[in-house]
Amino acid sequence: IDDYSVRTNVSTTDEEYRIDIVAPGLDKSDMNVKVENSQLYVSYDNENTDKSERVYYRSFTRYWKLPADVAPASIRADYKQGILSVFVPREAPATNSIDIDIM
Repeated sequence: IDDYSVRTNVSTTDEEYRIDIVAPGLDKSDMNVKVENSQLYVSYDNENTDKSERVYYRSFTRYWKLPADVAPASIRADYKQGILSVFVPREAPATNSIDIDIM
C-alpha cells in the first residue's frame, strides 16, 4: 500500500477558494470530492495489477475545514492536464446580528 504523495496549492480570491492538487497520470474516475461535516474531502483510490501479477494500490486523502463564508452546494471540480482543481465559491457570511425597526 502506497500513500500517493501529491502537491497541493490553496489560493484565495474575493470570489472563491481554489485548491489545486498536482496528480498527473491518475484516472479521474478513481477520484472523489465531497463535503461532509463542514469539511471538504478529496481522495483517490486505485488498484492495478502489472504483467507479473503483482498488485499495486495507490491512494491519497486530503481534507480541509470549510470556513463559514462558503457555498458548499456550488463547489465544483475539474481535472485537466494532471491537475485536479477544486473551486469553492465564497458567499457573504450570515450575520449574527440584525437590527429590528420598532413600529
